[in-house]
Amino acid sequence: MCGVAGTSRAGALPALEDSLAAMRHRGPDDSLGLDLGGMLLGHRRLSIIDLSPLGRQPMANETGDLHVVFNGEIYDFDQLRKELTGHQFRSRTDSEVLLHGYEEWGIEGLLRRIRGMFVFALWDARQQVLHIARDQIGKKPLFYRADQESISFASTLPALRLLEPDLGQISGPAIATYLHLLSVPAPLTMLEGAFRLPSAHRLEWRRGTGPVLSRYWEPPAIRPERRSDDEWVEAIESALSGAVQRRLVADVPVGLFLSGGLDSGLVASLAAELAGGKLQTLSMGFGEASDETGAARELAARLGTEHHEIVLEGDGLAALPALVAAFGEPFGDHAALPTWRLSQRAREHVTVVLTGDGGDELFGGYPMYAAARATGWLHCLPGSSLLGAPAGNDWLNRRGVFRKALTVASGLTGRHGRYRFDPLGVRTFRGRMEQLAGPRLRAILSQVEVDAEYDRRWEESRGHSWSSRAQHVDQMTQLPEVFLTKTDCATMAHSLEARCPFLDLALLELSRRIPSGAMLRGMQTKHLIRRLADRRLGREASRRRKQGFAPPTDRWFRGPRGQQLAGIICSETALGRGWLDGGFVRQLVSEHQSGTVNHGQRLWLLLMLELWFRMFVDQTLSREDDLFEVAAEKAVAA
Repeated sequence: MCGVAGTSRAGALPALEDSLAAMRHRGPDDSLGLDLGGMLLGHRRLSIIDLSPLGRQPMANETGDLHVVFNGEIYDFDQLRKELTGHQFRSRTDSEVLLHGYEEWGIEGLLRRIRGMFVFALWDARQQVLHIARDQIGKKPLFYRADQESISFASTLPALRLLEPDLGQISGPAIATYLHLLSVPAPLTMLEGAFRLPSAHRLEWRRGTGPVLSRYWEPPAIRPERRSDDEWVEAIESALSGAVQRRLVADVPVGLFLSGGLDSGLVASLAAELAGGKLQTLSMGFGEASDETGAARELAARLGTEHHEIVLEGDGLAALPALVAAFGEPFGDHAALPTWRLSQRAREHVTVVLTGDGGDELFGGYPMYAAARATGWLHCLPGSSLLGAPAGNDWLNRRGVFRKALTVASGLTGRHGRYRFDPLGVRTFRGRMEQLAGPRLRAILSQVEVDAEYDRRWEESRGHSWSSRAQHVDQMTQLPEVFLTKTDCATMAHSLEARCPFLDLALLELSRRIPSGAMLRGMQTKHLIRRLADRRLGREASRRRKQGFAPPTDRWFRGPRGQQLAGIICSETALGRGWLDGGFVRQLVSEHQSGTVNHGQRLWLLLMLELWFRMFVDQTLSREDDLFEVAAEKAVAA
């Protein structure tokens, strides 16, 4: 796990070194930038496999006309090495497989074969061409700026800005999209002219031709097969076991995030069997009876792991500047803070962690999938055109459970089957943007299509069950843009590599052959995963209600620190930018602090946006600052 950077700008080696220095957290073990003539490549190394100097990057082939910088892990690299007979390997790294695989198969053949999480940039001096590629699911990030004459790229947006210092114009569409979707999704970034490479895409650049972007992978088609539940459970267990085994390969200590839920519990159960020594597990709580620390503790005892438990108190908010610095862009999922803290503690014990990410999206774990399934049923009933108005069917309205399903489902997917993130605007400003937008944002709102990718993915899966279509949309949107971004940024902030067994391509391919009726039994989510958990974790664990990983933002904005947090959001600095309507923002704060409405998650979105502006635009906030000490100093000065 590392950081990569590069530029075609002549004489830019000092800027490349500055860019690498800004990514030290992604690779504290080594740093090297090289001018290769026509291209400069740089790398920050977090040593995971082959800790020797032979793994140093940029890495060259035997003849020195190919160089690669690589961030991630190739899980099938051993198998690929065996196929690459006739090539001389000088290290045990997976990085070297990329060089010789490109020599043997070309860029398209290489990308068809590799399985893992990755971003790599490969400079072919013979052809004077740069190839950049991002993994199929979107676990590793890459930002770039390119035209016909030059290209620069880096693993983080702040590092890219050091290579392209004239990047500075703020993107209004990025702000509007962030306020709808919790993050800035590819290809947008917060800076006009800079782009995020989408997952499963590759970029080819030649001077004089410019960047050519293409998608090299699509998930396999949804093709439900008829099998018994027992057969599906056996297939899932076998594929997950193989995925865990591949992700235990490392020359450094490996541990696991254990939430107490089904996904991390199953990964822990398999890892405990397969790992050579005692497994380290870590969990996070919020000092409340409703969190999952107790369940995680019980499961750790059952599996015999060495367990570590962290409680995030309100004072953890003081670290928000460091969190904002780690993400490099506004990020509104409030689970980022506990994930960041958990990663900080995990790095004291291990260098690699396995997580349960992806289990919900692949195997039907979210309640909204059950709601989508109910919507699909209801659209088949007489009078289904009235789904947008639940009162339209008297028979359904007389039955409370159906009335509830109808209301939830119509809000979730809409009259015509559109699928949306946060359709009712519980976590975001969906439905409130006209009120929230200040003059600068209001001027461009009509030009922003925040749901275009959702609509495209929903339509391309037409003909399948609505729950399968909803899972497909999430796999292609929210999973890479929010959940995997959160995991990557929070872990790499502490030089910790996160691996996600549930996102193994073999498991993804398997999941798309499972009928929706096997994923969801009635309105029960994750039926097959629960069946597997029955066997491996016990019935009590398999039937435990899903709790998520949500910190108490509502309490934080009403608690002792609430006035200070609100002061940042409502400051003249924040509201004077012109992006937000000051009166509406003050109304949100007032309603929340009076207890009238819970706006906690929306206020978190605004807080993260303003802190990003102060750190990366105003440059009045640094990652080392204690947020509340800064606020107190300003209050005294005022």
